[in-house]
Amino acid sequence: MNIIEHAWEYLKHRVHMREPHPRNLKELWEAIQDEWSKLDLELLQKWYESMPARIAAPKKAQGGYTKY
Repeated sequence: MNIIEHAWEYLKHRVHMREPHPRNLKELWEAIQDEWSKLDLELLQKWYESMPARIAAPKKAQGGYTKY
């Protein structure tokens, strides 16, 4: 439900799509930093604006499954 979870998933996907793949921890860290710097602020804003719906969803689902 937390927007940082979406950011981590986004970063994981972006780093995985890089060619060539990072070969060691130094290259992985550099790739993560590079992709983080490219993170679209509009995407972050979209995730932020979805928070009221994210908070309401578990209550509406009475603790059941939500899309978040």
